[in-house]
This record gives sequence, structure tokens and C-alpha cells, in this order.
Amino acid sequence: MTTQEKKDKFVQSWGSIGSNWGINRTMAQIHALLLTSEKPLSAEDIKNGLQISVGNANMNIRALIDWGLVHKLLVYKCRFLLCIAAPKNENNRFIALV
Repeated sequence: MTTQEKKDKFVQSWGSIGSNWGINRTMAQIHALLLTSEKPLSAEDIKNGLQISVGNANMNIRALIDWGLVHKLLVYKCRFLLCIAAPKNENNRFIALV
């Protein structure tokens, strides 16, 4: 199994787990995609990666930002909102950027 196949399987599995917890499946998949990404992703990147609408991507990104699971990055001369998953501390728990 290639690395990309493992990432795809994780994204699909995280979506299923999220829906079992009562979280929107797409929201969980976006979170998983950001967790596995080596670089910040735009809503367009997420749209293409999950084959969803850009509106759906934006709506779920905003919810993840509100929950503190995702942070937005402002990059000089970049017109897109870039997102990263929230960093984790040494105990492997998510922490918020201050």
C-alpha cells in the first residue's frame, strides 16, 4: 500500500468515525486531510482532494476553526485562505495557537 493510499484510507476512516460521533462526515474528512498534509491547504485544495464543493469546504473549515482544530494562515501576496491542523503538544493532545 502506497503512502497516498494510506492517507486516503485514513481520511475515509476519520470521516466514518466522525459521523459515528455525531460530527459532519465532510468536516471530519477535512480535518483528516489537514492532519495528513505536509503543507497548508486552501479551500480549493480541499475541494479537489475530497471532491466536494468549495462552499462546503469553506463552511466546514470555518466550523473547524471555531472549534480550534484548524488554524488559518495569512501568507504575504497569497489571495487564498490557507489552513493547517492545530498543533499537538508532547502528550499528543491538540493545543491552540496563542
